[in-house]
Amino acid sequence: MAHFIEEPRRRVAFFVPKAIGKAVVRNRCKRRMHEIYRRMKRKFPEGRIIFRLKTDAGGDELCESFSGCAQKLRGMGA
Repeated sequence: MAHFIEEPRRRVAFFVPKAIGKAVVRNRCKRRMHEIYRRMKRKFPEGRIIFRLKTDAGGDELCESFSGCAQKLRGMGA
């Protein structure tokens, strides 16, 4: 899930709930999300994006989720 706020510069935040697991697991998920975002950064529009992980997802699932988010955000005219 992603929340988008239009603004002139690109900012990103990652949220992983405690239900996913202990701090080590949550931080690993955040690092994975940050790396996927870094590689796909150009596909996302300028603005503030907050990514919220709902379930513990593997790397392939996260890549697909980020691709889908990028397409939806671009399609919104953002």
